[in-house]
Amino acid sequence: MTEVARMIRRIVGWAQIAAHGVDLLAPIFDLAIRLYVASVFFKSGLVKIQSWESTVALFENEYAVPVVPPELAAYMGTATELIVPVFLVLGLGGRLAALVLFVFNIIAATSYPDISVAGIKDHILWGCLLAIIFFHGPGKLSLDRLILRRTNQASQ
Repeated sequence: MTEVARMIRRIVGWAQIAAHGVDLLAPIFDLAIRLYVASVFFKSGLVKIQSWESTVALFENEYAVPVVPPELAAYMGTATELIVPVFLVLGLGGRLAALVLFVFNIIAATSYPDISVAGIKDHILWGCLLAIIFFHGPGKLSLDRLILRRTNQASQ
């Protein structure tokens, strides 16, 4: 075997080891994405319940939520921000939770007329991360995965 062939074989071996390492870290990365995005929405919900009168006033005067009365929109938005992130963190109904927050994120970004450029960039980032979860699922460290594994074992 030539020296070049040995070198190529060595490089391929290192690449395989590196790929295996990435595969081992992927579930932690998936969980980190879920934790990050969930924390953004959950913290926003916590802010809303700290001063309910201010929250309702924002929905009456600032947010341009169509069709829904402002007080109902405030309740719905706050409930979404406090409940759905918990499902996202647990990875329970992970794709559905990601989809709900993705739509919610679009509504939030478009209903506030004075949103800054930085605010738009944040919403784009959160939307992209939620799209990753939606299209790839919540990952191996999720209740969805555990339930699927148990269901498959029970059916065999």
